[in-house]
Amino acid sequence: MSSSSRRALVAAALAAVALAVPGLPAHAAAPATAPAAATAPAAVVTAPAAASALDVAKVAGITQVTDGADLYDSRTTGGALAAGQRRTIAVPTGDPAYVPSDATAVVLNVTAASPTTTGWLAVWPSGASQPSTSNLNYAPGTPTANLAVVQLTGSRQLTVLNGGKGSTHVLVSLRGYVRTNQGTTNPGSVTPTEATRVLDSRVTGPAVPAQGYRDIQVSGVSAPDGAAAAFLNVVAVRPSTAGYLVAHPSDTARPNTTTLTYKVGSDRAGMSLVRLSSTGTVRVWNMSSAPVHVVVDSFGWVQQGDATDTPLGTVGLAPQRLLDTRATGQQLNADNGRMVSIPVPSTPVQGPPSAIVVAVTATRATAGGHLRFGLGDTAPSVLNFSAGETVTNTTYVSTVAGGSIILRAVTPGSVHVIVDLVGVVGVTHRLDGRVVEEGSGDPHHPSAAGFGLGFSQAPTTSDGRFVIRSNTAATSVNMCAAAMTKAGAVSVEEQSYVPACLGGNVVKTTVPLAPGAHLGRRRRHPPRRCPHRPLRRSGLGRCAGPARVPPAVGRALLRRALHDPLRCLDLVAAARRRLGGHLRRRTQQHQGRGARRDPKVRHGDR
Repeated sequence: MSSSSRRALVAAALAAVALAVPGLPAHAAAPATAPAAATAPAAVVTAPAAASALDVAKVAGITQVTDGADLYDSRTTGGALAAGQRRTIAVPTGDPAYVPSDATAVVLNVTAASPTTTGWLAVWPSGASQPSTSNLNYAPGTPTANLAVVQLTGSRQLTVLNGGKGSTHVLVSLRGYVRTNQGTTNPGSVTPTEATRVLDSRVTGPAVPAQGYRDIQVSGVSAPDGAAAAFLNVVAVRPSTAGYLVAHPSDTARPNTTTLTYKVGSDRAGMSLVRLSSTGTVRVWNMSSAPVHVVVDSFGWVQQGDATDTPLGTVGLAPQRLLDTRATGQQLNADNGRMVSIPVPSTPVQGPPSAIVVAVTATRATAGGHLRFGLGDTAPSVLNFSAGETVTNTTYVSTVAGGSIILRAVTPGSVHVIVDLVGVVGVTHRLDGRVVEEGSGDPHHPSAAGFGLGFSQAPTTSDGRFVIRSNTAATSVNMCAAAMTKAGAVSVEEQSYVPACLGGNVVKTTVPLAPGAHLGRRRRHPPRRCPHRPLRRSGLGRCAGPARVPPAVGRALLRRALHDPLRCLDLVAAARRRLGGHLRRRTQQHQGRGARRDPKVRHGDR
């Protein structure tokens, strides 16, 4: 790197960003409303980003996925629901199942456990009329789970009805929620709706033939024309033989995946996110040896358009298989700890996805049990199974940690599992801006921008622009910038980068940025006037404060950040206070001596 490049102080046009994630403690308090102007950053930032200069675009209908939390379990509270009995469930606003006040719907996993007869469960917002549809069908003695997307009303309560002739326990866990985000509807926005029946072959006839299909019109019936995908609850009614159903866009080939499995004589329901064809239709295949009647209910739809770069936007996909232990011969058993690691697949969304939507099937089990995602023992189940039974359920899985997801079987025996990908939720945040030279405002390239502790980074283009997509859970972060080495990697020795990324010399601005927002630069600002007295030295022209972190300290802080980021944040404030006097003494020495310094160690150049 040339000496002139090393002397260039670079800064992000977005000086600091506050990422507001509900339920997490704030590192720097953010105002309840958008501030009129951000606090002026320190000398390393040449184009300060006032709040009025930021374009914060929020997306309505965003989907946020949780790690899962139990909302209700009748085995510990209230006892089994008798025939025709209703139970009210409150939707919490705090740990462990946080649902924000602007949520319009919740994504649930509903399970009927130990039912004594055949029957069904219905879930709807309390205070609303009982729907004419059900969410889940069950058979005696068989635990049955299903995904449910249920609207919320002002009461923030849900009603569960047991429609069977006998009793059953009910388990309800939270998988995520849909919220307004006080934004506008963009591609990928989810609109939850009341249940709408789009097909009942018992009424319209005929039954779906064996090894045959039925095309179902969704757009114009339960979703507007042009909708990209829909949340469909597919029910196999009193099948005469065991089999499974496959739902996919009508204009694509039938995938080697499963939407719903069923057995003889028992109604079985399965909710799934299904991408719609260009004409708004879905094709449902009956992969059994006998005809079966099918009922399809819609509970919401996804806005049309390219949602691959919409923060927290939902993208329905043509189903694709991620895992089939029958093919590998590695069923989940005691030898492998009854768990398997599934790599997060490549998806069309830009940046790391925040969640994926998968259909999970358990088959050939030697004993009863359940499946759950994650290593924690408190994670709720997503699918219950009995020995010898084949069952399927669709669920949302958080992927903010990246890398892979862990699927575990809780059973004394062994079980084969199949996982199919049907949808994806986009990255939590998108931020963009420019990296410029101090003073002139000219683009600095090659360089990089980052936020937080510098772990979310993006290189610049030739005009200095960058785009960062991240699933960070931080509540307050600093933007920072760095010169690049010829190899294209961030140079840790460029000390204008290290202190800024550690928060050592950038004054935080607090810009409200809810999850699902896109923060961009609205207009270019002129270079900032130096708020401090310049150093009295010809040709230097740098601002005299606040203090810049010396290289040795910057490297030490960086090493500590890599091992203990939270501790590092506490040390940064203390370091700035200690180093304030350091700069004043150095400035006084240089003013008194009037001597020229070595360019390699000039203040502000490191």
